[in-house]
Amino acid sequence: MALSSQTRRRLAHGGNATAMTAMVVILVGILVGVAQRHPVRWDFSEDAANQLQQGTIHKLGLLDESAMEVRITAFTAQQGKTDSYFKNRALKDLLEELGHASVVVEARLVDFDRDRLTAEQLGVTEYGHLVIQRGEDRVDLRDRDLFRRLGAGAERRLEFLGEAAFNRAAAQLLSKRKKVIYSLRGHGERDVEERGPGGLSDLAQILERENYELKALDLFRDRVAEGAPSIPLDAAAVLL
Repeated sequence: MALSSQTRRRLAHGGNATAMTAMVVILVGILVGVAQRHPVRWDFSEDAANQLQQGTIHKLGLLDESAMEVRITAFTAQQGKTDSYFKNRALKDLLEELGHASVVVEARLVDFDRDRLTAEQLGVTEYGHLVIQRGEDRVDLRDRDLFRRLGAGAERRLEFLGEAAFNRAAAQLLSKRKKVIYSLRGHGERDVEERGPGGLSDLAQILERENYELKALDLFRDRVAEGAPSIPLDAAAVLL
């Protein structure tokens, strides 16, 4: 039975439409596959606040070179608090950025109230706790390490310090041996163990977070008997 010209045209148009639909589906599938393997992210904020700092990217690169898995487990803030949403959102955004920027980082945000088993396994007993594990090494960050309150009254706000805290933790994981910084003493210099404005204990704590140890050094009393004053060989720097 011969087909009319009108029927042949309809079949031709239908075949073309089917072929075009199949090509579009295949093309979309290819684009999705490429996007999943090579994700691209843009930050359109004015100050690029949602981008990782170069120091963070550098440390992630060093972690990637070692090919050892880095597991980050963050626990949510306490529900019902006025700042809980901000804290959880800030942690979630940081974990996503770290995961996208590294092939060895596996990060997740755990609900502290609902998943107490994970908290017990890691020995976590407080909200807002963050655990970073790399092999047998582990660094714990607490809420006070991740957030800081600024201002007072109506201008009071919460600042997120999570990326800086991660940088310090990464430095500890990358270097198991602490570097030593010596602070000279004996001529009225500030004491590394003294607290308050006249001491350096606060500086010692800051340096410890960066995997440095601050020690006092008296070039005269700490020298070898009858020897000339000298700087210890393990000194990474000397504070004058």
